[in-house]
Amino acid sequence: MEERTQEPNPSKQPEEQSMSEQDALLAIEILKKALEYRPQIQKAILGDELEALPPDEKANEWFSPRVSIQYVGEGGNIPSLYFRFIGAEAPIVEALFYPIEAVYFFLTEARSYARWISKPEVTEEEIEKIAFDGAIDMTLIMIENFYRRAELMMGNFTYEVIAQWRTQNRQDVIQYHAEQGNILERRKDSTLENLLKIYTKDVLQLWKYQGQTRENWRKLVLSEEYGPILKHWKRLSKMMSEDEDWQEYVKAGKFHDTPDDLLKKLADIDRRDAQTIDLKMSELAIEHAADELA
Repeated sequence: MEERTQEPNPSKQPEEQSMSEQDALLAIEILKKALEYRPQIQKAILGDELEALPPDEKANEWFSPRVSIQYVGEGGNIPSLYFRFIGAEAPIVEALFYPIEAVYFFLTEARSYARWISKPEVTEEEIEKIAFDGAIDMTLIMIENFYRRAELMMGNFTYEVIAQWRTQNRQDVIQYHAEQGNILERRKDSTLENLLKIYTKDVLQLWKYQGQTRENWRKLVLSEEYGPILKHWKRLSKMMSEDEDWQEYVKAGKFHDTPDDLLKKLADIDRRDAQTIDLKMSELAIEHAADELA
């Protein structure tokens, strides 16, 4: 098997290449799986469904920003993303985004990364599993940031058009006066250049903030998971010392996926005093909660 030593280059654009039918189907599967992680994204209300709403509900829907799912294709089984962008007073853009090609690029990048981080003995099947999960992660980043990213582009684009119009008109005025024998001072207009600098800064801030919110989200979920999981481990510890059949209950209910390696640690913990036991239970609960996020 080939050595996997070359680090992927994040600044290199994906190479244009045809997508195989197998990868196209895999991209659809990745998109569907990513959407399972975001149940708050609902089916778009469009067409006849929108027209059938009562007038007040229809107006409220029409003037609300949306990130929704719209199924397309033969049989209506291919998910696409519907976005409605709202300006200061009214909708300004409706967009139906078919992200299969983007997801395919995510998959290609994730495969390259998976080969780079994996040891030579790792199988292609294992590479594909890593790549599949990585492509889901990138798809979620895309979904979560598409609205704000496009909003930045469209907001700035309006001012870019104004700046370009001013530049063209100034050039026309200078040309007109030159034909009349009048020489006007030629000044460099940096308006467009400055607008693009501001836009670039805003885009960088968007991605910086996205990284922070993702980490904060993980911490929040960890804190939400930690309490019930700690209670679960304390209950197991008590049962272990009081009931010889305690192992029958370790994976009951919502804790059916309690990790076996942590259960082994539970059996081996130091039980010299209550404080030591509590500390060990806390450590096991943190590991368990972290596994839930992995």
